[in-house]
Amino acid sequence: MASTTYFIYYTPSLALGSHKTTYTREQINKAVVRALGLLKADHQIGDGQFPHAFSKSPIDGTHAHVQGPFFVFPIHPDGSFNGETSAGPDRVVFGSVNKEYTSAVYVAVAAAAGGDGAHDADESKLSVFADTSVNHGRAGAHDLEGHEASEGGAVKPLVPTKEDKQALDLLTDDDVKITLLG
Repeated sequence: MASTTYFIYYTPSLALGSHKTTYTREQINKAVVRALGLLKADHQIGDGQFPHAFSKSPIDGTHAHVQGPFFVFPIHPDGSFNGETSAGPDRVVFGSVNKEYTSAVYVAVAAAAGGDGAHDADESKLSVFADTSVNHGRAGAHDLEGHEASEGGAVKPLVPTKEDKQALDLLTDDDVKITLLG
């Protein structure tokens, strides 16, 4: 069976989560790739029915580098969320998904209810941690670059060109198969 290549743009080398958890680029990409596979299959998992979809960004701030709809999926330090365990407090937020579900743009690692680890709170109001994610103008941000992630976990730098951005056939709210929130 041929492996699918995924393009996850603008993932940071590290991102902070709740309770001082640190997520690596590999962990972030793994969560986004898992969510893209579920979205393509029109499938949601777990008690919280993840991934979630939002027509507007569920986090405050300007995200000029990404288009909606936006998606939210649990991220775990010990592996990909499989729907059989607790979703935990942390979420990866991404958007600009292409219609083949093979590319996305990372926005942030965030948590519900102010980032205090409360995973039963309103996810339409996620809080971004002051971390190394794509938070333009925030102190401590690392240089940003995109990465190509394969199902096998290999990662190589990838920065979208102007032509890449124009060639992507991105999802619109009307294309989303799962229920849009907010």
